[in-house]
Amino acid sequence: MPDLKLAALLCSRLCHDLVGPIGAIGNGIEILSEEADPEMRAQAIGLLERSAKQATARLRFFRLAFGSAGSDDVPLSIHDACEAAKAMFDDGKVALSWPPVEGGEPNLSKVAVRLVLNLALVAGATLIRGGELSIRLAPAPPRWRAVLSAQGPTVHLDEQLRAILSGGRQLAEIEVRESQTYYAWALAEALESRIEINQPDTDRIELIAELA
Repeated sequence: MPDLKLAALLCSRLCHDLVGPIGAIGNGIEILSEEADPEMRAQAIGLLERSAKQATARLRFFRLAFGSAGSDDVPLSIHDACEAAKAMFDDGKVALSWPPVEGGEPNLSKVAVRLVLNLALVAGATLIRGGELSIRLAPAPPRWRAVLSAQGPTVHLDEQLRAILSGGRQLAEIEVRESQTYYAWALAEALESRIEINQPDTDRIELIAELA
C-alpha cells in the first residue's frame, strides 16, 4: 500500500518539523511557572511569542503544501501560498522573494500550487549556510513554468535527492528525511511534468517545473 507508506513518512517528517517550536513553547511555560525574576520572565515570554509564531507559520504552510485545504474543485490561491511561504521562511536563514505574476494571478490546480510549495522546501534546504530563494511563475503556453532559484555561500543537493527528483528511486527505498522530496516528485508526476535541476555553479541551483 504505497499511499499509506508515503502518508506515514510525511506524518513523521511533519511531526519532526513541529517538535522544535512546540517544545520551545513548553520550555517557556515551564520557565514562567518557576521563575520570579522579571528579566527571565520577559525572556520566557519572548520565547513563547517567537515559538508560537513559528508553529503557526509552519502549520499554515503545511496545510497548503500537504493538506486538502478545502474542496478539490476550488483552486488554491497563489496569493495565499505566497503569504504562507513568506511566513514559513521568515524566521530562518533563507530570505524568500516571490514577486507577483505580471498580468494577474494564474489559475493553477491545487496540485500545481502544492508542487511549487514543496519545491520551495527542497530548494530552501539546499541553502546550508543561508541565502536567497526566489520563486518565479511565468507563462509557458499552454502551461505555466515555475522557476525556484536558490543562491548562497554553500548550495548543496545530495545525489539521493537528485535521484528522487529525477524519478530514479522507488518509494520502498525512501527514508523519512527524503519523503517530502519524494512527494514533490509525485506531485510533478500527477501533473505529467518533470522537475529539471540546473546548477550552473556551486553557489546557485534552480529547480524548474511546468505547471497546469
